[in-house]
Amino acid sequence: MRSALVIAALALSACGTGQRYEQALNDTRISDAVGAYEVARTRGDPLDLCVKARLVAIAYEDAGRAAERDAWRAKETGDCRAAQARYAGARSLD
Repeated sequence: MRSALVIAALALSACGTGQRYEQALNDTRISDAVGAYEVARTRGDPLDLCVKARLVAIAYEDAGRAAERDAWRAKETGDCRAAQARYAGARSLD
């Protein structure tokens, strides 16, 4: 009986911990994705920027932050258009 009470107490105290853990995980994913985008920006490869902007948008979407997701989707669109313009001639090499 005592072990059941201990388990119940641990379960109740862990509820808030799980939410904090998920929030910290989302914050880390967002931070990592934005950092990778910034690194890609220093390299100047528009295709890499396109991909990295998409990953940031996904990280914000997973975190349930729609406004930031939408802002990064707009950035992704611009970066992907730049990549398409840069690599449009590369298809003729196939």
